[in-house]
Amino acid sequence: MALVEKFEYDPSTSCIRGYVTMSVPRASPLQPPPASQPSLRTVTGPGAPFFKPPSGTHPSTSSGPGNSFSGKEAATQVKILIERCNSVGLQVVAVTSDMGSGNRAMWQHFDIYSGRYSRTTNKIPHPQQPGEQIVFLADVPHLIKNLNGHLVRGQTIVLPADVVTANNLTCPTVSLDPIRQLVEFQKDLTFKLAPKLRPELLDPNHFEKMKVSIYSK
Repeated sequence: MALVEKFEYDPSTSCIRGYVTMSVPRASPLQPPPASQPSLRTVTGPGAPFFKPPSGTHPSTSSGPGNSFSGKEAATQVKILIERCNSVGLQVVAVTSDMGSGNRAMWQHFDIYSGRYSRTTNKIPHPQQPGEQIVFLADVPHLIKNLNGHLVRGQTIVLPADVVTANNLTCPTVSLDPIRQLVEFQKDLTFKLAPKLRPELLDPNHFEKMKVSIYSK
């Protein structure tokens, strides 16, 4: 999410809003750069409505030359949020974010790694609860978008044998071939088996591939 870079006077706090509130590498704290991205942290429970975000929204990430997002500062803010949640009786069990470069930089400060050529590490000891762990997860819509982008290019996913056995699957290969067959089968039907399955979803253009809203429904 991008912000329009501008400065406004806030009468409630008698100060100028529009500067970065998180530390920025190579930027003077006395002259913070204009903010171009928001950093939002929200606390929620499974099946429950959103709580008020305890740490609020921090304008961050300047687009100016030499300035960039601070993964270390973001990690510090996450640690503070975990501590504040624990202080009021809320137990944090997972931290969820998208897989943007800023969040990946934040993951590294928790020793969280995930990549094609690295061993996935997605858990840390809970800093406030001995014996408990906090899991770092990529949010589901972005994960589905990435998987879908892989499949619509005609590629396949091969599941490990233990996953196939545990879930009693008929084969280890995941592809869009059965979905394409379903689209062809129901194209002339009045009452479709999957009414929201449109042919263009299987052949999206570049801009449609970038839409996360499609995969959050």
